[in-house]
Amino acid sequence: MKSRGALRGMFAGALALALATVPAVSAMADTGSSWWYDYYNVGQVQSEGWTGEGVKVAVIDRQINPELPVFQGTSLTVSDAMSCASPVTTTAVTRDSRHGTNITSQLIGNGQGPSAVKGISPKADVTFYGLGAGDKCPTEVVGGRDLSDFGQALHAAVADGNSIVTTSVAWDALTSGDVTELAKAIAHGVVVVGSTNNDPSQNTAFPAASNGVVAVNSITSAGAIQPAENDPSVPNIVDEVTVVAAGEGLAGIGDVEAGSWTATSTSGASLATPIVAGILAVAKQKYPKATGNQLVQSLIHNTTPEDHAFVRDTTSGFGYGPVSLTHLLAVDPTQYPDENPLLDKASGEPTAKQITDAGGAPTAAPSATPGAAVQSRDGGGISVPLIVGVVVGVLAVVGVIVVMVVLGGRRKKKTTGGIA
Repeated sequence: MKSRGALRGMFAGALALALATVPAVSAMADTGSSWWYDYYNVGQVQSEGWTGEGVKVAVIDRQINPELPVFQGTSLTVSDAMSCASPVTTTAVTRDSRHGTNITSQLIGNGQGPSAVKGISPKADVTFYGLGAGDKCPTEVVGGRDLSDFGQALHAAVADGNSIVTTSVAWDALTSGDVTELAKAIAHGVVVVGSTNNDPSQNTAFPAASNGVVAVNSITSAGAIQPAENDPSVPNIVDEVTVVAAGEGLAGIGDVEAGSWTATSTSGASLATPIVAGILAVAKQKYPKATGNQLVQSLIHNTTPEDHAFVRDTTSGFGYGPVSLTHLLAVDPTQYPDENPLLDKASGEPTAKQITDAGGAPTAAPSATPGAAVQSRDGGGISVPLIVGVVVGVLAVVGVIVVMVVLGGRRKKKTTGGIA
């Protein structure tokens, strides 16, 4: 396995140098910024019509305030499938409502209201599956299986025809019924994206720790892994992370202490997760014939803005690397095998056999025709020659590396779960 320093240098170094070309933001530190919008070249991509239009994305979280200006004119639906939940929508600023609101705005924010949050896939059809405030819903029997609130929400999201499911809420374990629902989702072509925890001491977080799930951690604008929540002097390294994405110092909405939906800063793996889900939604719009497995394959093969050796870093916390919207869109995912590449996690569930036994064909794909071109936004962009030079230089040092990870012998660890 390549040394921790070399792999961190490959991913963090390339990202940090690329970010040096992003224009300085004018937002105050306490209100965050949309630095990721320029880094991912979102304005240019959306001006070409790739906005996630026609792609159905499910958000599993606690509560949301759908009345905020940031959601006006967007395709947002709040599901009533979770009958056990306390009120899913609320105008009150609580920890739960702030979390769900910010997660969803990263996907489809219209750039209006406090912080002017702009979504990475603003035309996607998003359905919010709320678990309610406080304690999660109790386990219920659905279809003869015991499902936790995650399993219940996932069951509803798949039944509703969502192509992508994202959650930034973490569980310390899944029921056997949940695992079966997860296997069914993957077998039917649904991509499931989950947030890791924000501190190594929190250990395992499901569904991110489940086989087949895209596990996401956060990076800073300097290209470093986010600091650990309980000890900011050390990075929040997660050995089974799939990819990393922007998640530190982002423009957010809602001040819980002040009880007001004002502009704030928000950070963590929770925020990076919907950005990855939105990137996948945009890729799904452009390549509707790609299966969920092929989208995941392309996601991990096409990290960073330019081509590079296929590398997996399990020690420095970068996984397969920083996601890249432009790189993902430049490559047709149908060239990759229709096989989920994330079936080697320590949890061991669901197994490849469980997914195969779940059977079924992938869900129908939307049209590949992009929607009407949206107004081009001056995002500043990234210097392509610089990125090419950085990546080529890094690859010259690193060479062609294939990192094989052997996982085994570890039991699931207990954690408190909760919002990641």
